[in-house]
Amino acid sequence: MNAVINMMLGKVDKTSAADVTGDGSVDIADVNTIINIMLGKD
Repeated sequence: MNAVINMMLGKVDKTSAADVTGDGSVDIADVNTIINIMLGKD
């Protein structure tokens, strides 16, 4: 999750692997999805 946040902040290059939602961008939706996966929510 920290890697995705760093990508959003421009600290590291974005990769398609960080686009967890598959919407073509790395953003807060990806972070939320990762949190939900960690919590076992669908």
